[in-house]
Amino acid sequence: MPVGVRVRPTLKPQFKVAAVISLALTPWPAHQGFAEDPRAFDGSWNLELECPDTDDAKGYKWRFPVQVSSGELKGSYHSATDEATGELTGKISSDGRSVVTLVGKTAPESDATGLSGPGTTIHFHVDVQFFEHGGFGKRSGKRACTLTFIKM
Repeated sequence: MPVGVRVRPTLKPQFKVAAVISLALTPWPAHQGFAEDPRAFDGSWNLELECPDTDDAKGYKWRFPVQVSSGELKGSYHSATDEATGELTGKISSDGRSVVTLVGKTAPESDATGLSGPGTTIHFHVDVQFFEHGGFGKRSGKRACTLTFIKM
C-alpha cells in the first residue's frame, strides 16, 4: 500500500444488517416538544373556538384571550353584539395534555335554532394537546367543535 493512503474500514454485509436492526430496535426517547413543568405553558394565549352548523343549531366562531398561570387555564368570552357568553377553564399537565371545560349560554333566537333556544346553557368538555407555541382540541359528539390555541 502506498505511503499516505488511508484505507477506510468497512463492515461485512452481515454486520451492516445487524447494525441497522440494532439501531432500529434501540428505544429512543420520543421528543415531542413537551415541557417538563406545566408552568412552561404559562402566559397569554389566543383561542379560536369554532362550532359548525348542525341540524339543530347554527354554527359560531368565538375568539378570545386565555390566561395560563401555574398550569391553570382561564378565559372568558362575551359577545359585543349579542348575549352569548362562555367561561373556559382547565389544567394543563406537564406533557401538555388538558381537558378544558366551556360553560356559557347561547346567542339570541336569531342565532340559536332547533333544540337550543336563546340563552340555553352551553356546557362541554374538550381534550386539548398543548405544545410550546400552540394547542389543538376537538370536541367529539354531534357537534365537533374545534379549539385552536396560539401562544402570544
